[in-house]
Amino acid sequence: MKDARMFTGEENHAITTAEALTFIKQFREHYGPEAAPGVFLDKHAVQAILAQPHAVGMRYYYGVDSFDQTQLVLVGTNTNRNDLLEGEPLKLSMM
Repeated sequence: MKDARMFTGEENHAITTAEALTFIKQFREHYGPEAAPGVFLDKHAVQAILAQPHAVGMRYYYGVDSFDQTQLVLVGTNTNRNDLLEGEPLKLSMM
């Protein structure tokens, strides 16, 4: 069943510093040193996605490129929970 709630762009995703550190520690313990440690997002890349008409936020997907490397794909999202794909989505390497 599709989620009928709409995105507003005002959703609260805040967590405490202690929660963030716990999540990171648990991830590293679970996946080990071979896992991607994180991804850097420069502000211009994020702003470009959010500047799309009707964007109220963004969604990320994991993908695999032609070199079998995991990639993070970011796309703008509208209030109807749909991806905004009229422009090019950003592909950012997981490093």
